[in-house]
Amino acid sequence: MLAEAGLYDRCQIYATDLSPLALEIAKLGVYSAATLPAVTANYLAAGGTFDLSRYVTQGYGRISIHESLRRNIVFFQHDLVGDHVFGEMDLILCRNVMIYFGRELQARVVAKLGDSLRPGGFLCVGRSEQLSLAGRARFSDFASDERIYQQGSPA
Repeated sequence: MLAEAGLYDRCQIYATDLSPLALEIAKLGVYSAATLPAVTANYLAAGGTFDLSRYVTQGYGRISIHESLRRNIVFFQHDLVGDHVFGEMDLILCRNVMIYFGRELQARVVAKLGDSLRPGGFLCVGRSEQLSLAGRARFSDFASDERIYQQGSPA
């Protein structure tokens, strides 16, 4: 979507995970071809306008994400709970992680994510996740059905 909007060359994407194995798999950008129908449906539902073959190569029961879409991604291990804030981001996608945390830890993580966003930045969480009262004070609903929140803008 960033490429189609002409924004990809202006972006730096930080892909993080606690698991080194998950990061290695993501870095390769190779997935089972069985995922292609779901990936295609999600791409089209998100407003994709091209044939997905523009972005992936299929063969031997696998799909591979083209290098042109992986060149602006930096992969690194990051512990969402223990590590420090690592920048001022415009957008953070933290999907289906906080469902494993208790309320107190969720509140700490949401505060850390807020500290990682620039004013006016966006936080996207999983469909089964909701912000705590403390998080709701810091973020406003942008698209609540999709669990997209916006950090308060500077006064």
